Amino acid sequence: MPLKKRRHIVVFCAPAQGHFNRLLPVMADLCKRGITIDFFAHEMACDKITQTGANFINIYEKRDMDIPDSKSMPLPLRNISFAGYWADDIIDEVAALRPDLVLHDSDAVIGRVVAAKLRLPRVVMRSGHYVDPMSSYTEMLARNTYHVAEQCWESVYKLRERHGIPDASPFCYLTDVGADLTILSEPPEFSPASLRTLCGPVAFYGSCWPEGGYASSDSVNLFGADSGALLRVYAGFGTVAWMQNAERMMRVLTVIADAMAADSDVRGIISLGNRRASAGELQQLRRPNVCVESYIDQVKVLQHASVFITHNGLNSTHEAIFHGVPMVSHPFNYEQHDLATLCLGLGIAIPLVEEPLTMSDVSRALNTVRSEDATLRARLAQARAWEENVVQRRPAVIDRIIALMH
Repeated sequence: MPLKKRRHIVVFCAPAQGHFNRLLPVMADLCKRGITIDFFAHEMACDKITQTGANFINIYEKRDMDIPDSKSMPLPLRNISFAGYWADDIIDEVAALRPDLVLHDSDAVIGRVVAAKLRLPRVVMRSGHYVDPMSSYTEMLARNTYHVAEQCWESVYKLRERHGIPDASPFCYLTDVGADLTILSEPPEFSPASLRTLCGPVAFYGSCWPEGGYASSDSVNLFGADSGALLRVYAGFGTVAWMQNAERMMRVLTVIADAMAADSDVRGIISLGNRRASAGELQQLRRPNVCVESYIDQVKVLQHASVFITHNGLNSTHEAIFHGVPMVSHPFNYEQHDLATLCLGLGIAIPLVEEPLTMSDVSRALNTVRSEDATLRARLAQARAWEENVVQRRPAVIDRIIALMH
C-alpha cells in the first residue's frame, strides 16, 4: 500500500516584521496538525519562523527586491514589481516542492501568482485592519500620495498577460478579493458585517499569540523597578512608517520626548521600530526620564506600560488590548486611521491626531488618560475578552484551511 503524502503548504510574506508576526500563530497551529510548511520570507524572520516548526526559505537570498524597483511608493507597490520580475523563477522553485495549498500575507502578491500558475487553493491573510478595498484604493488616488515606477507598470503587464492575474494593478494588494479563504487578523467585533461579504469566505483568527509569550507576566520591568507610581509611557510607531518617512517620525517623536521630559511623573520608552538609528538621532530623543531603543520587545514593554502612544497598526493595537493598556492614537496610514477611529469609538483610546503636533497636544492626551484611566481599563477588559474568544475559536479555522487541501 503506497504511503500517504504528507500535506504541504507554502507561505509567502512581505518583508516587514509586523506582517510575519501575525502569521506566526497560524504557522504554529498548522504545524501542530502535522502539516509541512515551507515559509518564504526575509531573513529577519528566520528565527521566529523556525520556532513554529515551519521550514524557513529566504526568498530574497538570490533575488534582490530593489533590482526591479527601488522607487515606487508606498512600499507595498514594490511587492508588485517583485512578483512580476521574479515570478518564473519562484514558480519553478515552488513547483518542485509539490505543495497542496498557498497561504500568503495580502501584501505578498507573489503568493497569489504562484497559486494561480500552479492551480492551487489559496488562503490570504490580510496584512492590516480590514477596510473596504475599493475605498482604500480611491482614497490613495485622491490623496496622490503614491509613485508608480516604470518597472512596476512592467510587472503589472506581466502579471496580467503571463501569470493569470487579470485584475493586476499597482494596487492589487488592496483589491484582491478572490481567495478561497480570507483570514482577518482581528476579532469579528472589529470588522463590520457589511465588509465581510466583500472578499468571499472569511475567517477570524486574531493577531495575538499567547503561546508565543503574550501570557507571561514575569518579564523585567523595562521602565525600571522604581517606576511603579509613575505614568509609564511607551511610544512606538512600528517599522513601515520609518521606511516611508523617517523625517516625519523623528519630528513627531521629538515632540513626544519633549512632552514626557516636561512631566516629572512620567517615565518613558521610545522604540525606533528596528531602525538602525545614528548616534545623533538617538541623542535627539533621549531625555533624563526617556529611554530610546532602536528595537525593543513590545510585548514585554506593554506588560508594564500605563499608556501606549501608537500609530494603531494592527499588531500594536491588539497587543495593547490584550495587555489592557490604554492607547493614545496618532495614525499615519489609511487603515490605521480607520482602526484608530474604531478604538476611539470603543472607548479604549484617546486621540492625538493634530498636525503639526505640539507638546501641549501630547500633555493633554496623557492627562486625559490619567483622568479616565478606570473607564479606559474597564472597556479594555471587554475588548480583551473578544481577543480571547477569537483565539479559542482558532482550531475551526485550521480545519477550514486543511479542508481546502483535499
